[in-house]
Amino acid sequence: MNRGVGRDIGKSRHFLTLIRFNPWLFLLGVLLSLGYYGFPLIVGLILRAFFDALAGEDDVRFGISTLVILFLATRLTVQIFEQGYAATYAYFEGKLKTLIRGNLFNRLLQDADGRAVHGPGEIVNRLDDDIDGTIAPIMIFLALIGHAAAAVIATAVLLTVNPYITLLAFIPMIAIVLLANGMGRRIQSFRHESRKTTGRVTGFLGDLFGAVLTVKATSGEANIVLHFERLNEDRRGAAIRERLFNRLLASMNSTTVTLATGVILIFAAELMRSGDFTVGDFALFVSYIALGEITVLAFADRLGALLAALKQAHVSIWRLLELLPGISQESLVRPGPVYLRGDFPAVPFNKKRSTDRLQTLEVGGLSFIHPETGRGIEGIDLRLDAGTVTVITGRIGSGKTTLLESLLGFLPSGGGDIYWNGERVSDPASFLVPPRCAYTPQVPSLFSDTLRANILLGLPEDRVDLSASIRKAVMEHDLELLAEGLDTRIGPRGARLSGGQVLRTAAARALVREPELVVFDDLSGALDVETERTLWRRVFEQSEMAPAGRVVSTYLVVSHRRAALRRADNIIVLKDGRIDAEGTLEVLLKSCNEMQRLWHGDLSTAKNR
Repeated sequence: MNRGVGRDIGKSRHFLTLIRFNPWLFLLGVLLSLGYYGFPLIVGLILRAFFDALAGEDDVRFGISTLVILFLATRLTVQIFEQGYAATYAYFEGKLKTLIRGNLFNRLLQDADGRAVHGPGEIVNRLDDDIDGTIAPIMIFLALIGHAAAAVIATAVLLTVNPYITLLAFIPMIAIVLLANGMGRRIQSFRHESRKTTGRVTGFLGDLFGAVLTVKATSGEANIVLHFERLNEDRRGAAIRERLFNRLLASMNSTTVTLATGVILIFAAELMRSGDFTVGDFALFVSYIALGEITVLAFADRLGALLAALKQAHVSIWRLLELLPGISQESLVRPGPVYLRGDFPAVPFNKKRSTDRLQTLEVGGLSFIHPETGRGIEGIDLRLDAGTVTVITGRIGSGKTTLLESLLGFLPSGGGDIYWNGERVSDPASFLVPPRCAYTPQVPSLFSDTLRANILLGLPEDRVDLSASIRKAVMEHDLELLAEGLDTRIGPRGARLSGGQVLRTAAARALVREPELVVFDDLSGALDVETERTLWRRVFEQSEMAPAGRVVSTYLVVSHRRAALRRADNIIVLKDGRIDAEGTLEVLLKSCNEMQRLWHGDLSTAKNR
């Protein structure tokens, strides 16, 4: 098309990858765009013949009535192509957005650091507006192919009528391309500032919605409103600058096209007066060059829009990649399944295999230091045998949660090895998942859906024992108090539930998957004494009530509560990121000073870091 466009397309490696994602749909869009932009050329020829017939020209082959019928039939055909093109365009656009959004969302779910750096509001903003900006050049390019073909044909037809006037049509195209290339850096600069300030606003809103109670408790409403107004003022200024510049650029493009159109029509009118131009020729030139969006000069305007969109797309791609440092453009646009019609595929039910059964889990030299604090864990060795309950305890900041997150692969490896039944686990994050392992964090995430949906998370209810998991999580009495039981909608982040109910819902979610290894991080912290005692009794009764020969779940639990410590098969005492002592409660109370202080002190303050 031109060297500037080709260079920008080459830089955007996602461009051709996304086109190849669904080439047949893209090809269908191209064919429909050829019809949408091409059939109006026939309309121009019909208009030429019509006006020549009215002027009494001798070479008119059809009568006026026939031309009127042809005109109506052609316009109807254009409408059919337009509707088909619009539907294909929207469907293809939706598939590309969903693909990128799915790839990025999957990576975000796997990457703990990405979630920590950016708030949910900022992430949602980038998953929306910046994905639009990423695929905008592709959608313009889809339309431009048909428009370019129509422009080439129109130019060829016009050259046969009058080559000198036709050549004037190329002047605005050259001017617009040079203008867009020259303004490239400013386009990117304004887009970057606009997206950054918008992200600050949405990110702040996302954080604010999750901290309403904190704001009220500290009477910080006035400061919050003031800060929000400042962010909005920055966003308003950046948005006005970007919009003003884009409008100015579009106006310059439009003015260039309009001036060129005027010059062309003036020349055509002069030739018509001299007799070298018929009324039909004039109508043809007006149709192909000046009227409507499907014209030669409108193609020049669209070409300028493509160049601007390519510049803006670089900013959008950079912002998407910034969410996850280290992610490549290739992984961002990697082909995968996209579901826009019909039912979503069923969540796969991973039936437990014999190789998934846990006999022993061994950890050697596990280490991780948080770079921002210099604290963490170092040289952790532990062994879990099937059917046992191991409790990790220690003071605040001793590294209990860090140990669990390192073990499960939520934190990057800082050293150490993990062995499942003697086999080394190279990727804990993908290996230690149901049905092998299930994890309940200190602050579980619940969704604005029913209680049933939050526990099952897509699992087929007829394949699991939902009632048993609810009982083990001590939730049966809570269901009696909820108006719709398991079908009660719990609101955003489980807003309609108490803190203890949220934790026990998350525990039921883990238990319903019947994992070999259950990992709880301070599960009983928000429970009353009686509920906690019942929960641990039901957890521990598994080994007493299990049928002979059946391997029961293994538990790795962070807790400071006496009910858990009393029933544990093994207790690991952490101190300053290292194992200070290990053994049963009876042994540790005799031999470990740290355990004695934890047991006799205020254990309610001994939560994890």
